[in-house]
Amino acid sequence: RNLYQDKFTAWAVVNQGRNTVNGFYTGSPGRSWVGGSFSVSPNTAKLGPPAVILPDAPPIIAGIVNSITPTSQSVGAALSTYEITVNGSDNWQVEIPETAPWVSAEVVSNDGSTWADKLTGRGSAKITVTVQANVDFSSREAIIKIGNLENGYREHKITQSAGTVNSINPTSMAAVAAGNTYTIRVLATGTWRAVVSTPAWIKAEVVNDNGFVPAAPGTGGGTGGGTGAASNLVGQGNATINVTIDPNATPNMRTGSILIGNKTHSITQRPVFLAGKVSSINPTSKNVAATASTYTFRVTGKDNWMAVVTGGSWLQAEVINDDGYVAAGNLTGSGNATIRVTVAANSTTTRRTGTIKVGDKVHTVVQAPIIESGSVTSINPTSRDVRAAQTTYNIQVVGTKNWTISIPAGSSGWITAKVVNNNGFVYAAAPNVTGSGNATIQVTVATNATNKRRTGTIYIGGKIHTIKQAFC
Repeated sequence: RNLYQDKFTAWAVVNQGRNTVNGFYTGSPGRSWVGGSFSVSPNTAKLGPPAVILPDAPPIIAGIVNSITPTSQSVGAALSTYEITVNGSDNWQVEIPETAPWVSAEVVSNDGSTWADKLTGRGSAKITVTVQANVDFSSREAIIKIGNLENGYREHKITQSAGTVNSINPTSMAAVAAGNTYTIRVLATGTWRAVVSTPAWIKAEVVNDNGFVPAAPGTGGGTGGGTGAASNLVGQGNATINVTIDPNATPNMRTGSILIGNKTHSITQRPVFLAGKVSSINPTSKNVAATASTYTFRVTGKDNWMAVVTGGSWLQAEVINDDGYVAAGNLTGSGNATIRVTVAANSTTTRRTGTIKVGDKVHTVVQAPIIESGSVTSINPTSRDVRAAQTTYNIQVVGTKNWTISIPAGSSGWITAKVVNNNGFVYAAAPNVTGSGNATIQVTVATNATNKRRTGTIYIGGKIHTIKQAFC
């Protein structure tokens, strides 16, 4: 027995065998008695122990709890434990309300005093509180009292949240008309519920990681973990939801959702394929450089249509429908859409052409070759005298491969030139200044409003064309 308060006497009962039993007893410092030892001699009389009347347990003197830390605690839905630090004197108790069977506690007094109920403390102590997992769908509270009736209590409030869904993946699904089967991964704590908005064509089943399977609807024990016309699905902690989307036999797009805790998983489903029509595409063609590039063009259409790419693996397309519909291969359109075109780099010296047929419309892609330096063999004329008024004329160029034209700064203010290649090539990176073989250069000379004659030049490959203009 632990000796405490003003009790100076203790009793011991010894069940003796044949051997000597030695022991000791101790007193408390500052008391009127001191410790000593005792010895029990061997029992040679072969007599049984005498009847010993045990005294009543000493009374527990009510103490005072000066403070507790913390005075409240919020915990999640999962099983949790934490400590309360008590600063007090003498004896006190922990009282847990009968309405909170989900809370338990154990007191460990700093002086080592212990009681069978584990809810009695002496002086300063630590209280270990255990909160069981919350399997309900709502939060709950409890207030435990620390102290005693004589000297008053300190109150500690426990608040436990309901189940929480932390994340779902994926958050949406674009289902095809034929239907889909897929899974949603749920990361959560505690108990949560999933509700299917349109169970007529969306079926779901919760598979909990911990193996929990709720009672089926109508059995009086839950809302079920499987599918049903009005199924509410119960999860505990992390789980996987198996989803089945029925085929859409209607001509209409349909939408639905699964509310998972406080997270929403959205579902859209295409109708049966309806042949549509493309009204227009913009632009209808695109000239691109030899380097890799990406661009888009718009499609105005109705219902469903297809995009077909020809020309080779260097040209690829992807349909991005305004209504969010995504089909395998990304080449099925639905009403209005954007088509994203990806062109690989052209490492050859040959221009290449591809097409994207959108419904019954055709978009043409022309890609320049890598620039292979060539030369200009001749130009005709090599010079031109023009009048003061604005004048336009042509220069014929005979050349090989690729060449460029340029107008020096002194002439560029009043002379402009444009290359028109005989083979139709237009270099996207520097349009109208790059020649390809034979070509025509269209020259425009602005009006000379000065009172002086002026001279300008155009460099064509390695040739020079000179312009002399009269004045007013």
